[in-house]
Order: sequence, then structure tokens, then C-alpha cells
Amino acid sequence: MNKIHPAWLNKALQALAVTALAGINLSVQAVVWPDVPAEATTAAIPMTMLVASKDHKLFYEAYNDASDINGDGELDIRFKPSILYYGLFDPKVCYTHNDKNDKDGLFTPSALSTDTVTYKCPGKWSGNWLNYVTTSRIDALRKVLYGGHREVDTSSETILRRAYIPQDTHSWAKEYTSETVDGYKISDYTPLAQPSGV
Repeated sequence: MNKIHPAWLNKALQALAVTALAGINLSVQAVVWPDVPAEATTAAIPMTMLVASKDHKLFYEAYNDASDINGDGELDIRFKPSILYYGLFDPKVCYTHNDKNDKDGLFTPSALSTDTVTYKCPGKWSGNWLNYVTTSRIDALRKVLYGGHREVDTSSETILRRAYIPQDTHSWAKEYTSETVDGYKISDYTPLAQPSGV
């Protein structure tokens, strides 16, 4: 059903009043309303303004263990394999690391996870787990706006670099205790061995 625009309604009522005052016999006819308001036909360059906070909170962790990420009414204080975490890594892909230092270390996509529910990657790095552990708010924002900060972007190679996180109150850590406490095996999502004696 078309909405009646006030400008068109006013014109129709004025025409009806003038006709009635002239003493002309009126016949009822269906009024054809336009599909768009008259103001919408003006051609203008679309403009969008984004107002993003420029404070230090963009450099906090995206998953702070004090939020209800999946909306089930409980705080998600640990990694939950049932949640797809957003970040620079594809959560459904397994990665390998080149075992180089911080400056030259790279994670490279290796294969799709064969587990299509919790995206396990035994012996490799799970993209979903890496997103949970490494994503800062600014990384997520950059990925939404323009695909992430590209350190290298050529026709044959793209390398995304996460934001520099100052090693002060902005830095964070995630803890893994055991399958009993955390609800998953760390060895299913990383090349790390299960802790023993816990």
C-alpha cells in the first residue's frame, strides 16, 4: 500500500474544493498516487558521515570475557567453539605459522576446517580461535570499513597487519586451564599440546 504524501494530498484537496465551488458535478475517480515522494526525485550526490570514537578504547580486546556475545543471557568468559568470532582471520579456515619472530611472523591459510560446527583444526591454528585471542576493536572496525590494515596489497599477495597494541593497560591475555574448566581441548584449535597434570 502506497503512503500518501502530504504535498500530493493538499493539491488533490485544493482541486476538489475549487471544483465543488464552481458548481460542477463531480464523478468519483481513483486517484493515482506516485510511488515516490516529490522530494525524492531530486538528484543529489549521496553523502555519508561516520563518527567513530578516537579514544584509546578502540585498542582494547574485542572479546573482553565480560560480554554476552551469543545472547543466551550468560557472560561468555572463555572461548566458546559454538560462536563464530569476527576478526582478521577467516573463522572457518585452519592456518599455519612460519615460526618467525614478531616482525616477520605470518599466519597462512592452510585448509578449510573439516568440522563445520565448531571449526576444529587439530595440529593447526583455528581462525576462529585466533580471532577470539587477537582481535582488538580497531582491527574489527578496520575490517568492516575497508577489509583491514593492508601492509602488503599486490595482485599476488595481501598481508593484513593487526593494530599495534601498547604494552600497558591496553594489552590483554587469555587463559586456558583444561578441557573440564574451559569446555574444549586447546589441541583441537592450536598446534599446542593439552596441558598435563590438570
